[in-house]
Amino acid sequence: RFLEPLTSFVGIDGSLGIVWMAAMLVNIYAGMAAFATLQSIFDYSIAETTIVGLMMLIAHSLPIEVAIAKKSGVSASFTFVFRLVNALIAGKILFLIFQCH
Repeated sequence: RFLEPLTSFVGIDGSLGIVWMAAMLVNIYAGMAAFATLQSIFDYSIAETTIVGLMMLIAHSLPIEVAIAKKSGVSASFTFVFRLVNALIAGKILFLIFQCH
């Protein structure tokens, strides 16, 4: 429910927030495992699957990657917010593209 406002913004089911959170906090493989588990319960559309996949590619493994960015001199908060916001923007653009077709 925490990510449901964000998932509804990009037009995907709220349950996919768990998938994206797993990818953000652990890695892409954790997100894929969560998706595989939920796919058997929910029937996600191709659009929803593509949108969450794109968002996972942009914002994944954030604790590790933010720490690496911090060691290289980039602000940790900037890195986190930049990747999170860009994942949402890309997800919204892709949602709008899917709506047009």
